[in-house]
Amino acid sequence: AKGKASKIIDKTTHVETLSALLARLQNDNEVLFDTTFIITAYDEKGKADNKRLVKRKIRELGFSANEMFGRQADAYLTSEFAAYDAVKISRGIQSSSIAACFPFVSNAVDDADGILIGENKLPAFVDFFKRKGVDIGQLDAFVSRGGHTEPIHGGVWRINEKMLEESRSMKYGNHASDLGMRIAYDLAKDKHSAYIVDSPCTDEFEPLARYSGLPEMPRQSRFHVLNHKACGRAFCKEHGLDYNQTNLVVAHMGGGTSVAAHKHGRLIDGDNGLEGDGAFSTNRTGALPVGALVDACYSGQYTREQMHRKPNGPGGMMAYVNDNDVLSVYNKGVAGDSQCMEVIDAMVYQTAKCIGAMATVLEGKVDAVLLTGGVVHNEYIVEQLKKRVGFIAPVYVYPGEREMLSLGQQTYYALTGKEEVFEL
Repeated sequence: AKGKASKIIDKTTHVETLSALLARLQNDNEVLFDTTFIITAYDEKGKADNKRLVKRKIRELGFSANEMFGRQADAYLTSEFAAYDAVKISRGIQSSSIAACFPFVSNAVDDADGILIGENKLPAFVDFFKRKGVDIGQLDAFVSRGGHTEPIHGGVWRINEKMLEESRSMKYGNHASDLGMRIAYDLAKDKHSAYIVDSPCTDEFEPLARYSGLPEMPRQSRFHVLNHKACGRAFCKEHGLDYNQTNLVVAHMGGGTSVAAHKHGRLIDGDNGLEGDGAFSTNRTGALPVGALVDACYSGQYTREQMHRKPNGPGGMMAYVNDNDVLSVYNKGVAGDSQCMEVIDAMVYQTAKCIGAMATVLEGKVDAVLLTGGVVHNEYIVEQLKKRVGFIAPVYVYPGEREMLSLGQQTYYALTGKEEVFEL
């Protein structure tokens, strides 16, 4: 009996620790980008409740849980890089996810060739270069997602000491991408060949877009800039257009939704879907009724930290149907769950309203509406959006994201003189 009680306490402690960890990650780090965390849970022999318990707790906290069988290290060791396609392994991990996870792989895992992942405390991708026989010192550039700096315009920026100093200060925010920027700089052979592209701190808003109704609370440019611009450029390339002479409305629909007006290559207005603006998404509330929000803040039911978490993680679709997996909710709706189908339709409805609003920013002169992000893999959602916004301009779909490709492509253009390189 003592052993059983000990196991129960041990299990409860693990779940509580996991809950606290996920809550902190959601509060402190899930600021600009969706991040994938891999958690391993094992069931005791003859029992099958640990995985279920952990998975339920993850969903309750507003995270999307996907089981990944096999050892975590196997996913990295069996992967091959692909600039355009998903990594060809059975677990279906995207090349972009692999790239994002490399720096955080445990440095205590050996691979099949006897090379230590994270050897000498370097990021794991350095060891992959070694295995491929690539001299890292001969690489022309290292490029990372942008970190947190003062507001800048889009484009290719050289990482320098001033940029790193602003990132370290955390004055403008903090995220895992700040670490990526430092890694790129450290690996650059001459400290002159490390870059970021279309930083999350990109701010190209026109003056009228900053008005909120209160001067002390100006609207801010904070959304999925890298993927927005990547899709805009991809569309223009496919159709023989100049991105800097084209007007687009782009809607990114993922864990968060952001809709922006692209005017001649600049993001002149957009939703801050990361901090309560625009349409609700799978786990974010988007804009809320201000009066009700103020009442909730002073109701005594929530702490300040809880209210900060409420719009980002447990909100949106998750709040209505306790599920933030679009395919799962859609399948339930098709099977007869009217609430699930209605919440899908409501998410489409709100996103369509935001697209319409951005079309007015461009005075109706819209060359195309682009839909991107993981959510637009769902054909039903795409068709419903087309019905609502197709009158504005032709609608084109770019499922998933093109961020890793854009980082490499724009840096290549900078190295070959096709793109200007900027510095703080």
